[in-house]
Amino acid sequence: PVVLHNQEQLARLYGRYRSALLYISLWRRLNFRKTVTPLYLDAERAKTLAGMGKVEQALQEFSVHADDPNQASYLTQLVSIHNAAGDRKKMIEVQRKLLVETKNSNEIRIDLAWSLMRYTTEFDEARQLVAGIHSSNCGGLYASGLRIVHALIAQTENRHEVAARELRKVLDELAAMSSPGIIGMRAELRAYLALSLKAQGKRKEADALWNEVLPLLKIHHYEYLIDRYGRIA
Repeated sequence: PVVLHNQEQLARLYGRYRSALLYISLWRRLNFRKTVTPLYLDAERAKTLAGMGKVEQALQEFSVHADDPNQASYLTQLVSIHNAAGDRKKMIEVQRKLLVETKNSNEIRIDLAWSLMRYTTEFDEARQLVAGIHSSNCGGLYASGLRIVHALIAQTENRHEVAARELRKVLDELAAMSSPGIIGMRAELRAYLALSLKAQGKRKEADALWNEVLPLLKIHHYEYLIDRYGRIA
């Protein structure tokens, strides 16, 4: 099951959605001890369907979990489904609900701020969300997430040297991690690093980095970021 989970996520990362569905089906059959919840398995299938463009089917299938007692888990997966579909407006709406459900947790504040910096121009709200949060109060990858938010804020303020420095630090922190989610995250961070390098006039380095990650950006609906990069002279 662990291998199947990893292969499923890798397949989805690279847009091999039919293979991902097959891995999920096999994973479901091998889940003898029910160590993985139906909600999680159904969410993985829904993310794959959403990536294929079958958003209505994905949401309809996952709706059986709408009344799950663990609403935080349900909403967390729903955020990911909308993200896989490229519907960032709906994704952010659900993140706002999740923020309420988790009683304004630092982790969800960071997640929402990151989404606002990536997909909107609501930069002031993002700043307010992370104000007062210290990395020492963040668990897991959220300390890195906080640093990313501050790097993206620096970009919007045209402090590209600061942004590039912070993004390189996070990339170094993640270098030893090889899960599919981290691979995708590092690709996105390299894209933001390319943006700041291009803004500093380091065009050759920026373009080399950008062209390396562009195929993944296209698969995962990063039109907003692609547009931003193209608009830099």
